Amino acid sequence: MKAASLVENVKSVLEEEEITFQQETGEPLLHLGFAGRNGRFRSHIAVNEKARRVLVITECHLNVPPEQRTAVAELVARINNNAVLGNYDFDIDEGAIHYRTSFMLDGDDLDAGLLRHTLFANWASTDFHFPAFTAVLYQGMPPKEALEGVKDALLKHSKEEAKRSPSPRFGGRLGGLLGDSGN
Repeated sequence: MKAASLVENVKSVLEEEEITFQQETGEPLLHLGFAGRNGRFRSHIAVNEKARRVLVITECHLNVPPEQRTAVAELVARINNNAVLGNYDFDIDEGAIHYRTSFMLDGDDLDAGLLRHTLFANWASTDFHFPAFTAVLYQGMPPKEALEGVKDALLKHSKEEAKRSPSPRFGGRLGGLLGDSGN
């Protein structure tokens, strides 16, 4: 896909996917939101034309109080230890949690599928792990137990889905993969 600029290519893919976004005035920075199964989230796509890099950051909208930051830092470390396509950032001074995915391009072309998969990986991970963060913060659950809990819930959900529909379902708009896109 070629366009006037990388940010224009990114905007074009978002428009094709019917994802509502706002562009920061005069900046290669896009703001968008999505609703997953476990919460509503705000994402930002930062495009660096010169470096040919696209960065997706999603806010978890949790304000971690100082007395719980050690437990949340442990949870972030446990999650990041097995992360493949992105990672959590935890600002230990501010108590803010973000999920980050990115890619760099070698040439001029943006493959729309690459952006779609990067967004989906970011949103799926943020939505999947959100209950673990809330369990640590609001229920006082130990980080290891909270992470095991979300993994167990996914396994149980997957088994139930397999009973209802033995073949996987694919297709539809990107937002549809996580439920209501909430844009």
